[in-house]
Amino acid sequence: MLLVFLNGYIVTNGHVVGIFNDDIRKVEGILFRVIALIIQVFQQEGQQLSQQDVQLLQAIVFDAYKRGDLKISNLQNLAFVGLGQIN
Repeated sequence: MLLVFLNGYIVTNGHVVGIFNDDIRKVEGILFRVIALIIQVFQQEGQQLSQQDVQLLQAIVFDAYKRGDLKISNLQNLAFVGLGQIN
């Protein structure tokens, strides 16, 4: 797997870009960002979360999404694939 960061873009091999058939796979990046923001709020309040706390938080957020209590709107997953040969 090749992963290169260029001016805010990630360049990688085509086989690395997956097709998202599973709804959770489409939004898991956003859900993990939500979790990171919640953790950041706890840290700003001077509280540290244990690994067990973080795992529980992950379960709560993912379950809330699956139940429909947490909704994500205007979702856009963009992947651009350029094919070519490097000499």
